Amino acid sequence: MTAAETKNKLVRSITEEQLSAFLGELVASPGVDGPMIKEKALEKFGVSIGNDSANQFRKEVFGKYVEKLRRAAQMSKTVAEHRKDGQVNTLADASSDLLQQALFEFMVESDLDFNNPKDVEKAEAISRMIKAARSEDRRMIEQLDKRVKELEDQHREAEKALQAASGKQGGISDDTIKAVRQALGMSTEA
Repeated sequence: MTAAETKNKLVRSITEEQLSAFLGELVASPGVDGPMIKEKALEKFGVSIGNDSANQFRKEVFGKYVEKLRRAAQMSKTVAEHRKDGQVNTLADASSDLLQQALFEFMVESDLDFNNPKDVEKAEAISRMIKAARSEDRRMIEQLDKRVKELEDQHREAEKALQAASGKQGGISDDTIKAVRQALGMSTEA
């Protein structure tokens, strides 16, 4: 939050860097309340604020900051869940999920008026973002499908080569064939 976006005296009186550091300090402090913020504002920045301003800072500025941290933790959890599940392209999958969730939340929280050209423009931009995410998902699925088919073809070719080699007189030993099958993730049964 910038000074231009708020009427809060404390936010208007300090730099964005100071605000960020102050919010980080408050998160690490137990029992954050209006009187604590009022006291720290005077102590750290020499800014005297009233009880209403301190409470407004706690509810709006600090509250939004805590919510942002909660969302970041949720993002981290989503990425970790994708990794835990062993899914391919985990970061892309998690990012797509998070983008779609953020867009959904924005749509729910905003009061878009479709009679207002600016709101229609916002909705169209959101629609394009969702379409791009879905298009990327489809492209990724097509690439993965192609790669699976390539691996299946390679598997069949390797199987044919192993069968041909094992059938030749003086060919590859059964132990070597078994080791190759095992290394390729194939059944070790001939």
